[in-house]
Amino acid sequence: INIEISQLEYAATHTFLENLSDLSTSIILEITEREYVAKKTVITDFILYAKSQGYRVVLDDINVHSHLDAAEADELGIIGVKISYEAMKQLPMPSFQRRLTRFDAKMAAINVDVIMEGVSEEAQVVRLFDLGIKHQQGYYFSNQETTP
Repeated sequence: INIEISQLEYAATHTFLENLSDLSTSIILEITEREYVAKKTVITDFILYAKSQGYRVVLDDINVHSHLDAAEADELGIIGVKISYEAMKQLPMPSFQRRLTRFDAKMAAINVDVIMEGVSEEAQVVRLFDLGIKHQQGYYFSNQETTP
């Protein structure tokens, strides 16, 4: 279930999740927003609440050099972080590779999956796999226009 940061403080969001709590171990919550730093307390409180209800949490649109460190991810008990390939490809390729490799190693050490989203061609799949990124998402795997 994808939840925007603006929805984290709604009573209706909490009621919705409480009504689904019997299924929580089968549901992953994806918190989507690029400005984690501005709402850090709200996000932290919500993640701890969701985990107390039995949900697993993935953070979306993480930037591999500023928003989240391994200690914080470990403390929160999130299971994955999603990184946008589009945002990262604005960096020179050697810099992108170094940052991604370091970030992936830190997350792997605490059993947090790194998921690269926005993968649209085979060359990206191969390059990312060579860098150790096994979890990938994007049009390369399922293009909306060709999916019935």
